[in-house]
Amino acid sequence: IFGSDENLLKWKYLDTATIDVRVDREVSGYKFTVDAGEGAHVDMSPFIKLPSQEVMKMEADRNCAKNCNVAEVGFNPATGEWYYKMMRTDKSKSNFIRTVMGTLLEVAEGITTNEIRIRLMGGEAAKDYGTNMAKLEKEMLQAARHGRG
Repeated sequence: IFGSDENLLKWKYLDTATIDVRVDREVSGYKFTVDAGEGAHVDMSPFIKLPSQEVMKMEADRNCAKNCNVAEVGFNPATGEWYYKMMRTDKSKSNFIRTVMGTLLEVAEGITTNEIRIRLMGGEAAKDYGTNMAKLEKEMLQAARHGRG
């Protein structure tokens, strides 16, 4: 994912791709926002739905970390759920929307370490990576259907 430095390619394992959001308590629950610049914020609450046990962890940490309103959260594509990681006592602001969108794109793409290795090697394997993976998936599905997988 390219960020503010277009000469730097940054990649994280999916389980470490998290975002830092501002957390505000409201009557209806918690509001999660990210920085949009010039004092504006983007409301991420419609998209970030923490399971109740994650909300309880966040509440406990917020009670211990007085005056801290930035939380690190992530999305687990394997379960389709958001999770709370920790309160960011070292930060006073949430991530900028560009960082958030880049992280969400990274999670959605689901690029593996093997894919990165193959693509960085170049050549035919890298060029035809998507086609080759689709063929392998089709073969695996056929084998599973015939009791060979």
